[in-house]
Amino acid sequence: MNITIDFLSPRDVIAIRQLAERIWPIAYRDLLSEDQIRYMIDQRYDPEVLLEQMAAGDLFLGARRERWCGY
Repeated sequence: MNITIDFLSPRDVIAIRQLAERIWPIAYRDLLSEDQIRYMIDQRYDPEVLLEQMAAGDLFLGARRERWCGY
């Protein structure tokens, strides 16, 4: 199995948001209420906020797992 790490771009903001929607409820369920988790996702992972951060020079990285067939 190979893992590729790439810089993300504005075209990836929807995927970033979708990942946050899946990850935060699992990762923080024992620490934060559902309402607080929703607030944090809405505040930090709004596509406009992500685009502003990217425009300001913040870098986003993404990791992708690729299956190796090993023929």
